[in-house]
Amino acid sequence: MKSIFLNGTVGVGKSTTAEHLGACLAARSTPHAVIDLDSIRQYWPASARDPFNLEIELLNLAALAANFERAGAQYLVIAGVIENVNSAARYRAALRGQPVFICRLMAPSEVIGQRLQVRHQNDSKALHWHLQRSLELDLILRDAHVDDTVIDCAGSSPHEIAEKVLSVVGCATGAALPADNQIRFS
Repeated sequence: MKSIFLNGTVGVGKSTTAEHLGACLAARSTPHAVIDLDSIRQYWPASARDPFNLEIELLNLAALAANFERAGAQYLVIAGVIENVNSAARYRAALRGQPVFICRLMAPSEVIGQRLQVRHQNDSKALHWHLQRSLELDLILRDAHVDDTVIDCAGSSPHEIAEKVLSVVGCATGAALPADNQIRFS
């Protein structure tokens, strides 16, 4: 089973793109599963040492991936955040060393700000936190160098972005990935 990890800052469209990527794979009759990491790490109270619940997220990801693979999934589409090389290694370990292609989605801060304003229109405290986190996380991700590719989402629909991802990954037609070093699926 191969995994496509949609990485990116808060509000860039990872979850929406993951759903559209799943629809594109279904249209190609490709067995797959979609996992939004936000939904599998929801635990309260979070520990002070692990405020984003990474440990429970990794345990849950490992279990879900194994179950989906047993069910016959050929692809696992994951929406989440990988902030550094160490975390990338931990996600790969949770996926038992299966191939993982990390695709960072990016968009201008103005676009992300508009999305977050809609998402948190009734909660100004959450809006402020997410706007600040989005800018901070964007810088962290740019410097992390964990992504196999980066796709600009500005001006594209979620379906178009999903098709771009599939094109880069090489599964749009079921073709093998290029053997050169420009695209890595490890």
